[in-house]
Amino acid sequence: MAPHLEPDLSGPSKTPQRRGSEEHPDLSNYRLTIAFRGNRVHSDVMNRVSGILQRLGCKVTLVEIPSGTSEDEVARIVRRKINGHNSGVILSDVTVSKHIGDRPSLLYTIDEIIADVQRSIIERHFGLPNPREAKTLLTPLPASHEEALEKLRLYGQMFRAMLEAALQSETPSHIYILPHYLCHHEPFLQNIAYLMNAARKSPKITRKGKKHINKFKATLESSLREEAEDTRMPKEVIKAIFGAIGFVPRQPHELVRAAIIEAGYPEHQTTVVNMSRGDISDKTFDAKGIKWIIGDRHAFKYGQADHAENLRHYASGKDTRILRLP
Repeated sequence: MAPHLEPDLSGPSKTPQRRGSEEHPDLSNYRLTIAFRGNRVHSDVMNRVSGILQRLGCKVTLVEIPSGTSEDEVARIVRRKINGHNSGVILSDVTVSKHIGDRPSLLYTIDEIIADVQRSIIERHFGLPNPREAKTLLTPLPASHEEALEKLRLYGQMFRAMLEAALQSETPSHIYILPHYLCHHEPFLQNIAYLMNAARKSPKITRKGKKHINKFKATLESSLREEAEDTRMPKEVIKAIFGAIGFVPRQPHELVRAAIIEAGYPEHQTTVVNMSRGDISDKTFDAKGIKWIIGDRHAFKYGQADHAENLRHYASGKDTRILRLP
């Protein structure tokens, strides 16, 4: 029998009630604002959470901003519906939280909560290390080269386990990897930031090398505001990091491809899509049979709207499976 994940509550309770070993507290004195830009996971989970909390008596304001809404419009909606109107607890995604002005008494991010739960489920299912015991899995920024490598190792192990399970149920004729925005999420974002910071602080860094790193840092920041599309590390940055700290960083898409090959998939049946999303055509994903496209979820919505739409159009074939990371 499947576990009952959502309590069947008939209405708010004025005193704590106990059903079996579960306790449902009275939340009638609490107010919560849930605000996020819609996607399939957030929309489904947060509407369920809102319903459960309301049945417990909590006063919930749900602000769901339509998927694809621009950063400028998100900022306007936040100013109009959240800033200055809430003094309680706010549960928001990263997109919304960065536009919240006066900080509320408590601010939680949906992305971190959902990611933590997803990691726990995946690790329990595949028998991988518990994330609360594996410090490197949750540390925002590695503290050393060793920790950075351990973080990549643990995530690589998790990704390979999921990939092997997926390949057992379906074997695609070809796997395409999108490098666009892959560095937006862990473990790539934290490791890249760590390596750039370590290189900039090194006495061995050259003035030219620091200039290349600062330029790439600005590109990453621009991409997080949904502007720059190409988030691959330029060769000048890789060279500067190596010269400063003696470590050769690998591109996120290279690590993804390596994990696919290590899972037993043939290398010659993998392709990195090294082109602008606006240049993708019917010849890009042209392998016969079932095709997988692996990419960061931001690749399908960030940046120029026509580029994101072009990718979605050509990635929507009936024999195409999209595996969004993280």
